[in-house]
Amino acid sequence: MTNIKQLDSSLQTRMDLKRRVTLLRICFAAFIELGETDLEGLAIKKVMAKAEFAFNTFYNYFGDRETLMANVIDEIVVPWRAHLIEVQGPFEDEAVKLGFLMRGWIREFARDSHFARFSMRNGAFIHKSDSESNRDAVEYFKAGANKGLFVLPPVESKYLSLGILSASAALILRERADDSFAERMAERTLVMLGLSEKRARAIVEMPMIEIKSLDFIFQKQLEIVSSHL
Repeated sequence: MTNIKQLDSSLQTRMDLKRRVTLLRICFAAFIELGETDLEGLAIKKVMAKAEFAFNTFYNYFGDRETLMANVIDEIVVPWRAHLIEVQGPFEDEAVKLGFLMRGWIREFARDSHFARFSMRNGAFIHKSDSESNRDAVEYFKAGANKGLFVLPPVESKYLSLGILSASAALILRERADDSFAERMAERTLVMLGLSEKRARAIVEMPMIEIKSLDFIFQKQLEIVSSHL
């Protein structure tokens, strides 16, 4: 026989799932809108209308725009990045991992111009909101420097890579990118960080497993959560 505690637990689980579905839908609506404007200019009413929720619902989930951006990063960008790394398998060292990350990001920019606009318009806010990745990046470049892979200090290495990504997004939006653009930009990044041209070229010529788009991975995540309601 089902007791009161079991019913309460089941009800709480369902409420938590419904809350998470709502959060995910708002995040995706905001992600789409942030391809058209920056965070300061984001119209919350427009986001909530796109997500099909009442305006006041926003404040039950996010206190301000910065919190919204942090959740967009956590729920959309980070899962795609983690999936990209996971499907590639083990990496020889930090330089190989960086080469694959750069190629993956730039290919995603080229595949989804909305994502390129999102990154260009909101770079400063993204950098500020993604504090965990900021810490990880510094540790990552520090490890590479300790192995003699990167010649620049960790923080300079991080900003150089972010600059290359921003430049790539801008060039893609100006329609100057061809099929080999991601490889060229990744190679240039590795050389600027201290790798020899031969080593950098070898890395960008390594086969890379293609993955589904950022939007697709997020939608699958939303479907999985919704299926448990």
